[in-house]
Amino acid sequence: MAQRKKNKRIRDEEKKINSVKGIDSSIWDKVYVVVVVLLFIFAFYILTLYITNKHTNTKEKNTKNSVVSNEKIIVGNSLSMKDKEYYVLFYNDQDEEMSSIYDEYKSKNELPIYKVDMSDGFNKKYTGNESNTTPNSTSDIKINGSTLIKVVKGKVVNYIEGVEEIRNYLN
Repeated sequence: MAQRKKNKRIRDEEKKINSVKGIDSSIWDKVYVVVVVLLFIFAFYILTLYITNKHTNTKEKNTKNSVVSNEKIIVGNSLSMKDKEYYVLFYNDQDEEMSSIYDEYKSKNELPIYKVDMSDGFNKKYTGNESNTTPNSTSDIKINGSTLIKVVKGKVVNYIEGVEEIRNYLN
């Protein structure tokens, strides 16, 4: 009988030990799942950083290698450029003679000159049969053919129309 009580006590202790092991193993299973999920998230994060960094570096290289032309503007910006004094040349970009006049003046590097392509859809509403030679704001601008204006502190001080007149004025 004493032997049975001893065996029963040993079995009860084994059950306790096994139940403790069961708790430990379920905890370790949960820890294992959490670690695997965290490793997956970390790997995804590193991959995302790599891709975005590669994209950023490529974008910076493209920006450094390309020339940004801020010389071409729309009529709405023609009186509000950062320079205190500058020229704005309004013409159709397909006009080779005006393009060569622009390029000749640009190579001299005197006053800044901006060009406005009047064939652009944004600028169409500023074309008309009659010119307004004294515009006070961009909404007052009306262009009839090739035109050069000189702007000082946001105000039009000279208004020249015609290819030959523009060429003579800039030379």
